[in-house]
Amino acid sequence: MTKTCHIKDIIQCAYQEAMLLGHRYVGTKHILLGLLREGGSIQILANLGIDLNWARQAVRKQTPNHTDLKPVRGQLPITIRARRILDNATKEARLQGCDDPDNVHVLMALLKDANSASAKILNPMGITYDTFKHTIA
Repeated sequence: MTKTCHIKDIIQCAYQEAMLLGHRYVGTKHILLGLLREGGSIQILANLGIDLNWARQAVRKQTPNHTDLKPVRGQLPITIRARRILDNATKEARLQGCDDPDNVHVLMALLKDANSASAKILNPMGITYDTFKHTIA
């Protein structure tokens, strides 16, 4: 059985990834990086044949590093697209009869937005919304 990770933990990992990169916002790339840090998502993506190191490098390659900037105090703002992804994860959870969205629902929401940076990284590897949904069904 695959370990699940609750959405608040994923968001916390995404914030940490944004801070590590020196970014002043949390976007969909940070959410994917956050998912690539936690056990349940790692297992799911590995089972789908994703090379996790390659995926991390691909995300970071698309994400400029701004560690030369002064650290930001307080909460980083979440981009509109990232907020939409989190809202869609909640909708995906409800469609599956779950009250609490987890890593599976967040991955589904990332993949459903074909224009998100995360989908653009995972889609060429054969991981689309439809293939992922079929795999977990």
